[in-house]
Amino acid sequence: MIHTGVVTGGSRESALAGVLSQKREMRELEEVVARLEADYQSALARHVGNKQALAEVSKTVEELTAATRHNEMEGAGPQQGRRPAAA
Repeated sequence: MIHTGVVTGGSRESALAGVLSQKREMRELEEVVARLEADYQSALARHVGNKQALAEVSKTVEELTAATRHNEMEGAGPQQGRRPAAA
């Protein structure tokens, strides 16, 4: 006896109905897999886009942080020893 998940025996009509049922289920599952694959590809594309955007924003933040530090260092140098002007 081979265990395939299908009951054998009975009339040819019921055997044919079992085969047709399996084929229909396979088509339905193929459609489900196709939809899931499309959803996955769409999510992957969004993920890649978000990752690229994050990298760009991170780079901009690093550049702005470096520029701010540079400006603060330039501004702090000549002002050392200066006193605020009296009103």
